[in-house]
Amino acid sequence: AAVPGGGVRWCAGVPESGQEGLPDPNMNYHSPTRGAPPHPRKGALRPQDLGDGIFQAYPDPPPASDAYTSRHYPVLMVAQGAVRHIRINNSYRHNALSDDLQLGLYGTLQKYGRDVPGKAVLVDAVGKEYCTGTDVKSLYAGVLGLEGVDKVSPRDYFRHQYKLMHLVSRFRKPMIPFVDGKCMGAGVGLVANAAVSMGTEKATFSVPNVRTGLPVDGGNSYILGNLPYNLGKLIALTGMTLSSTDMYTLDLLSHRVTSDTAHHVVENLENQWSSQWERILYCLAEHHDMDSVLHLTTGDIEAAERCFRAKNVSDILEALDNDPHPVTKRWASALRASSPLALQISLELLDRAEELNRVQAFKMEYRAVRNMVEKHPDFLEGVRSTVLERKRPRWESTVEGVSASSVEEYLREYEDPSEELSLRDPFADHRELPYVPFDLIRRVAHDAIDQFDALGTARDEDFLGDNRQEAVAEGVVEGNG
Repeated sequence: AAVPGGGVRWCAGVPESGQEGLPDPNMNYHSPTRGAPPHPRKGALRPQDLGDGIFQAYPDPPPASDAYTSRHYPVLMVAQGAVRHIRINNSYRHNALSDDLQLGLYGTLQKYGRDVPGKAVLVDAVGKEYCTGTDVKSLYAGVLGLEGVDKVSPRDYFRHQYKLMHLVSRFRKPMIPFVDGKCMGAGVGLVANAAVSMGTEKATFSVPNVRTGLPVDGGNSYILGNLPYNLGKLIALTGMTLSSTDMYTLDLLSHRVTSDTAHHVVENLENQWSSQWERILYCLAEHHDMDSVLHLTTGDIEAAERCFRAKNVSDILEALDNDPHPVTKRWASALRASSPLALQISLELLDRAEELNRVQAFKMEYRAVRNMVEKHPDFLEGVRSTVLERKRPRWESTVEGVSASSVEEYLREYEDPSEELSLRDPFADHRELPYVPFDLIRRVAHDAIDQFDALGTARDEDFLGDNRQEAVAEGVVEGNG
């Protein structure tokens, strides 16, 4: 696909001859279907639909990718100013994290991560959904060996998923998922594994995997397992919906902006040519929305701490049934509608993740979700009933029949080492861009936000305070000369 006036062909996320796309003043980044008509049947954007737009398609498979079978273009991208834009374009699947989308995101992010002129990467999406999580339909077809439909083996799919999540968590530049719609399951992992992220008042987040017989995936066991007051267990086992305010308060989202100011954020980012994280974080903090309401109440948090401290699903259900907080009955109903085995595996993953680092949690989670999909009929029943036939599933596992010890076979390491997930830092040989610790970036981001009052007026020139010395040493900010 050629950029009008530029003669640039994009392949695997890299423009030839180092050229960049020409800007289109009519392109609205935050209304993805404006300026480019939707696909007549599937809603996805095609290269020929873009006209004079600046986004270019990702039609070619990444190197060594045999699984690239997309019928359209799941990833669009462009270099615009200091920002490299990536747009998820899988809307005919409700932006599910299909295998071709995973491969496209991985290949594009890997190339953009080494792109010297680009100072930040912004990832948004076409349509009302940002990312609806794991592509359970393709996994269902892959397990059953169905013909004539998109299918993928659980082994390949989850290997690609966790390599993508690892890449996101180790990205050497500000990689900013921008969520302006529904985000579910592994999509939440895509956002929360990034050190910097944005959500608007239209964004919603949930991890409803257990309703389809799938344990938590996308790195969510590590993310949710480290939340206080058993809130991670509440989110993972009930599939409850969170707002961007909830996500920010739980530190799963670094910034919250309004839809009205989002375009100003993007414009400012495009003009940030400094290679220091400090300027990007300062730019985002300037537009951070502080006028918002937390959906999780104090009563909800106290009830979660009381009811979800048990190690078995049956004990949690008993605690929920006997708790005086009015919402616990609804939580209990959500658990009873989900796969008991998927619930117990998720519970065990979250408990163990507290003692693991991110990579260790990814590897454990990979074994759990792959084994669940390959070995137990609850996954097939969950997809068939809830996704394909839209009816209540009839689970083979029972609450009484699962326990912490009964899920051990799903978490145990493979006898064949080649079946284990191997994760290597994709930028280990790229020494020009040192890795900056995730927690430090978040602390600096919070310091920058604290600098501004509700009107966005700067209060203090040095917003880093006690974090400045460490931030300078790690390369997040520049020293004093």
